[in-house]
Amino acid sequence: MNRNITAADLLPEFERAQELVNGVRYVVAQHGPDESLNIFSHQPIYREETDSWAFPSGYEVRSSEDYWLPESEFARAMERAEERRKVRLYGLLTD
Repeated sequence: MNRNITAADLLPEFERAQELVNGVRYVVAQHGPDESLNIFSHQPIYREETDSWAFPSGYEVRSSEDYWLPESEFARAMERAEERRKVRLYGLLTD
């Protein structure tokens, strides 16, 4: 992840949370201290029957504090966050 991108840049992507789909792999994050956004290092698969994330080490019940994006959309979300960062820092709009 680009270390210059802040939680404020990326959070709007996670806040557009779509309805979870059983069997889809997600990038999952939670708010951390100092308004940081902690992104889990492993991308779990959502399991509807238990409302949980299936990580390589086991299942974790989904928390009301979780934010998620389908893994397939994460790269594009990072691009949009980078654009927000540029606008925030430089007031630039790019294509």
